[in-house]
Amino acid sequence: MPPRTRILSLRGVLDPVSAEIPLPPQKIFDFESAGSPDRAWKVLRFEIWPSDFGDGQGWTYQTFPSHKFTIYTDSGGNPAVLNADENRAIGWAFTTSQCGKDQSCLSPVHERWILDPDHLVTGRVFIGQEACTAIHDTTSYSTWSYLIELEARKVSSAESILQTLKGRGQDVAN
Repeated sequence: MPPRTRILSLRGVLDPVSAEIPLPPQKIFDFESAGSPDRAWKVLRFEIWPSDFGDGQGWTYQTFPSHKFTIYTDSGGNPAVLNADENRAIGWAFTTSQCGKDQSCLSPVHERWILDPDHLVTGRVFIGQEACTAIHDTTSYSTWSYLIELEARKVSSAESILQTLKGRGQDVAN
């Protein structure tokens, strides 16, 4: 019989996001291995969906609002940029919704989820988000829910150190 693996699900609601204001990444997971660096977590999948677009959303009929989300292993990431060269980023999501002025029109019409298959979480997980709309829209706040599934992994001390360094913010230009 194969060994049992430990699966952990994280779920919640992100801080409300407004038009064109990227929020600092929000911490949703903090793992300490109690002095033993032989544990890590692998993100198996993640889902992010609209919970509430607010009653006063003012999307125009010409606007196709979009939202960007990035999963990070360290603080300080910029969710306005979905670049793959950000070493803290391990997952990216992008949704575009239908145009319209009420919540029933705002179901996503295009969704894309990308997860780096070569990562391990040795500490924390953050989600950054940004709403992208037309400048003339007067959008209210919208909230998004998330579900992230992690699997426990046993790693060597050397692998734990390398994954910790790989998942931290580094300024290699200076």
